[in-house]
Amino acid sequence: MLKGMSPDELKECLLTNSANNYVLLSNGDVIVDSLADKELFQETQQCMGVLNFSKEMQKKIFKFTAGVLHLGNTQLKANKRDEGCTIDDAQWIDKACHMFGVNAVEMTKHSSSPG
Repeated sequence: MLKGMSPDELKECLLTNSANNYVLLSNGDVIVDSLADKELFQETQQCMGVLNFSKEMQKKIFKFTAGVLHLGNTQLKANKRDEGCTIDDAQWIDKACHMFGVNAVEMTKHSSSPG
């Protein structure tokens, strides 16, 4: 996805084309000479079309996937004063929430406090 999306698509998903920027892609940018990532991404899109996934549904799937990548970069730190925690860098949860279409303030509140 990161290597196959256009610059505009990456921008829309708040992504870069480097796997090294996402914790969930822990192996980082791995180059396999026999695989062409861009072509494989285009093939994936074509297959989704064959399965009657509309362009809009494909876009939603890619945005959700981007949200998961952003959420994976979110780091929580234990709050010494109570049972909750704090979010180390809000940019990642903000990006994830934008991709999921949910309120970042509410997500932060429910992600960092018990019950």
